[in-house]
Amino acid sequence: MAHGWRIGRDARDGAATRDRGAVLVEYALVLGLLLVGSFGTIQVLEQRSDDEVNRQADCISTRPPPPSCQPRTVTTLPPSSVPPTTTTTQPQVAGTLTFLTPRIEDLSPPDGRWDAIVDVSLQADGPPPSPFPGATVRVKVTITAPANPTPFFKDCVTAPDGMCELRFTTPAPGVTEVTFEFETVEGFPGTVTTAGLPLPPYTHP
Repeated sequence: MAHGWRIGRDARDGAATRDRGAVLVEYALVLGLLLVGSFGTIQVLEQRSDDEVNRQADCISTRPPPPSCQPRTVTTLPPSSVPPTTTTTQPQVAGTLTFLTPRIEDLSPPDGRWDAIVDVSLQADGPPPSPFPGATVRVKVTITAPANPTPFFKDCVTAPDGMCELRFTTPAPGVTEVTFEFETVEGFPGTVTTAGLPLPPYTHP
């Protein structure tokens, strides 16, 4: 009986030894796989670190730094905090543009050179009307005698009192007549009503 018991015990001990050996083999395989994966990850991280160091060195040595070296600003907002889109409308005003006291001034009567002059007044409508400075008033000038088929433009900018002067000097002897026509006004935030144009032709005396 003792002999049979020893045989059974030896069989159990052998089976247990084989089980422990199999577990150790499995642990060894898992550890090997982890080590192989770790080595690959370490190599990738080292390569990325080297690339970043090289990029930073290029950014420092290059002047001005290229756009890729500029820091990126990323701002994220939760959906509930995104502000609604709004449209801002510039307040519109109305004004009156008046052309005043047209006149002719002789420069050199013998050769027919002279100035055609018109005063301009720009007032913002309201109770009461107020002068509007800093606007550019443009008129179209056409030489009608002798005829010139190509008109040109003259500008003036209104002063703090809302006034400016449009002056045209005849370019050559022999010009005896010009006309002025309103073209546009820039820098006024609204629409204007004009008075005093179109002007009749101005004929040299």
